[in-house]
Amino acid sequence: MSDASDSQPPVERTQPAEGLPQPQQSQEPQAPQAQSPWPYPQQGGFPQQQGFPQQTPPQTPGFPQQGFPQQAYGQETPQTPGFPQQGFPQQAYGQEAQQPFPAPGFPTQPSAEPDWVAMAQEQEKSSSRRKRLYLIGGIVLGAAALAGIVFTTIALTGGNAGKDITTLNSPSPSPKKPAGPTTPLDVLSSDTTDTTPVSIATLFPAPKITVDGRDYLLTAHDTDSCTKAGAHGLGEALTAKGCYRAYRVTYVSGPNEITVGVFAFREAAGATSAKATVGTGTVAPLVAGKVTPFCQNVVCQTTQSSLGRFAYFTIAGPGNGKPSPDNDQVAVQAGRDLSASIHDTLWARGTAGLASLTATARPAAPGAAVPGSSPSH
Repeated sequence: MSDASDSQPPVERTQPAEGLPQPQQSQEPQAPQAQSPWPYPQQGGFPQQQGFPQQTPPQTPGFPQQGFPQQAYGQETPQTPGFPQQGFPQQAYGQEAQQPFPAPGFPTQPSAEPDWVAMAQEQEKSSSRRKRLYLIGGIVLGAAALAGIVFTTIALTGGNAGKDITTLNSPSPSPKKPAGPTTPLDVLSSDTTDTTPVSIATLFPAPKITVDGRDYLLTAHDTDSCTKAGAHGLGEALTAKGCYRAYRVTYVSGPNEITVGVFAFREAAGATSAKATVGTGTVAPLVAGKVTPFCQNVVCQTTQSSLGRFAYFTIAGPGNGKPSPDNDQVAVQAGRDLSASIHDTLWARGTAGLASLTATARPAAPGAAVPGSSPSH
C-alpha cells in the first residue's frame, strides 16, 4: 500500500520574475457582525445555513484587489473628504418624511405671499360701503335742511293765517325813481326841464373870450332857421332830425375868422343823431358887418359836437378867403377853443336849471309863509 502523498500530483512552484516585486499574500479583513435595525428578534423565515464556509474569490497574484470596498449591513457609507454628499438626505426610521413638493391630495402650508385678489375685493367692498354711507348721509342732510326751511316758513307766516293770500304774495314795491332830473345833463336833455330861454344873449353872453392868452372878439351874430344856417346839406339833415332854431356868431382872432353855430332840438336824441349823420356838411360861415367873406367853397377847419338837446359846430379859416392849409394849427386851435367855450356855457345853463328845479321841488318849512297868501289872524 503506497503512501497517500504519492498519489497527489506534484505542485509546480513558479518563481517570480526578476525585477518585479513579489506579491504578498494579503489578509482580507473580516466584516464585523451586522446588527439588525429591528428592535425585536426576527420571527419566522428561513434559518441561516450553516456548515458552508464562505468562499473567497481567487485573486490574481501580483495585483491588488480593485473595485468598491465591501460594506457591511448597517454600516454608513464613508464620504470622500472635501466633497459634500449629494442626493436626498438619509432619513432615520420612524421620522416623518419631508417632502420638497406638496403631495397631491394633501393641503399645503400657507405661503408668505399675500392674497392680492382677496385684498382688492375687500378694498372694493369697503369703498362701496363708504359711497353708500355718503349717499345716505347726503339724503338725510338734504331732508333735514328742507324740513328746517318748511318749519321756518310756517313759523314766520303763522301770525298771518287770517290775512288775504294775495297780500302775502304781492311783491314789495320797487323804489320810485326821482320825479325830476338829478344832473345838469338831465336838465339839458329835454325842453320840458330846460326852461331857460334860448337866445344869442344866453348862448354867447360875453363879447370877448380869452383862452390861454388867445383872444376871440365877437363881431357878428344871427338867429335863423336850421336849413339856412347849414351848408353842404347840413341844414336839411338837422331839420329832418327835429332841429327848430339855429344861433350863429362870428369871432375874429388875428388873421382868422371863426363862425360858431348852435342848433336847438326838443329832445337830446335828435341832437345826438344829427351829430352822427352830418357827413360832409358844415355850418354856414356868418358874414356880416366887419366880417369879410371867408371859407366860401374852400377847405377850412371844422368841428362838431353835442350836449343834451343842443348840437354845435364851428368853421375856421383865413379872413382873406383863401383855403386853410392842412398844417394851419392856429385855425384848428381856434375851433377847439370856441367849441369848448360853448360846452362850458351849456353846462352852466344845465347847472342853473337843476338848482332852480331842486329849490322848487323842496317842501316848505313848517310855519313858513307861502308866496301869494296872506297870514291868518
